[in-house]
Amino acid sequence: MSRLKISKAKLTKNGCLEVNYLNDDGDDITLKGNNPVHPDLKSSLRALVPYLADITEQQEAELIDWDNPTSEENSNMLNRLDVTGCSVSGDTYQVCTLIGKRTLQTNKVLNLCCPSTGFDRDNEQYERCEDFRDAVMAFLYEAEQYVTNKKWAVVQQEFDFENTEDPFAEGGTPTDDVDTQSDTAA
Repeated sequence: MSRLKISKAKLTKNGCLEVNYLNDDGDDITLKGNNPVHPDLKSSLRALVPYLADITEQQEAELIDWDNPTSEENSNMLNRLDVTGCSVSGDTYQVCTLIGKRTLQTNKVLNLCCPSTGFDRDNEQYERCEDFRDAVMAFLYEAEQYVTNKKWAVVQQEFDFENTEDPFAEGGTPTDDVDTQSDTAA
């Protein structure tokens, strides 16, 4: 199967993914997933946070360790920022807009939308555009896996306690193999 041309992907409030893409026939498809995203997708969104901080000129941007943008130190410093999605447009010259939020000290949320930033170093002033492109493509890959391969989070299933069938009916009772004699001396 060919790669999907994803134009927009975002995490929904219930932890699922909404994706807009073109299929092989050129149809514009919007998929609103009902399954929670895989931890790999969440991790790829987290890897975009330093770029959101940098492009939107957040106060933490000057302190980011760009030699290791996904380091624990960066993650701790940028813990009030989240990327919730992105949109990509353009064919020959692609640009990306990150959508995110900042949780304020009052626990209110400030929505952030970074300016469209290109991936081509020759046409873009942003000095980290190639690394930015790679991080965006990693997220879009995970979004594609969500759509095409059903790469979702594993959710614990519910047990049906109202089932009246005895699960031990064919194998005897659960205590058949247990030694019930006591080892206490009198």
